[in-house]
Amino acid sequence: SQKEEVVYGILNLDGSVDSIYVVNIFNGGNIIDYGNYSEVRNLTTAEKINVEGDKISISTEADKFYYQGTLEKKELPWDISIKYFLDEKEIPGTEVAGKSGRLKIAISINPNINVNSIFFNNYALQVAVTLDSRLCSNIEPGNATVAEAGGKKQLTYTCLPGNSVDIILAADIHDFEMEPVSINGIKLSMDIPVDSDELSVEISKL
Repeated sequence: SQKEEVVYGILNLDGSVDSIYVVNIFNGGNIIDYGNYSEVRNLTTAEKINVEGDKISISTEADKFYYQGTLEKKELPWDISIKYFLDEKEIPGTEVAGKSGRLKIAISINPNINVNSIFFNNYALQVAVTLDSRLCSNIEPGNATVAEAGGKKQLTYTCLPGNSVDIILAADIHDFEMEPVSINGIKLSMDIPVDSDELSVEISKL
């Protein structure tokens, strides 16, 4: 069956993987799919999903059908590490909330050698960090694109396909809290008239 899918990785505060699940999207009808899931959930109807080993099947009258599968294997194409430093001293992420001082966050992203490299080599990453301007000042965003939105600073970092990245940002904080870091892997698409092969060669040179 033809389908779309979105893979969600839930990370711990240090960047390690907590869980991974896939939302699979089909047109309605007789659906057959495959996946190594520890659990599946029907997100659209009350109809039962049939699971036989790695084979998933269902007949549905829904025009668009969504189901979620929790992956047994907790591996993403990227090896992500997030470290926190308060006044130059490294502290666990669990201890950052409510603190005051000079905070530095270091995010390191490298290829995961345990996963097919096709994803690392062909997907760009967008890393988004949102800081509350009431709680954070003197922000040093590094090489981020910075936007102001509703009293918050949105820091966006782009990592091109096939490249590792080290992100360092810093700010003076008080009574600190922040929204989760969001990292999106996407196929890079730019609506400009360029020779994509030539561009890829030049990016590789860089």
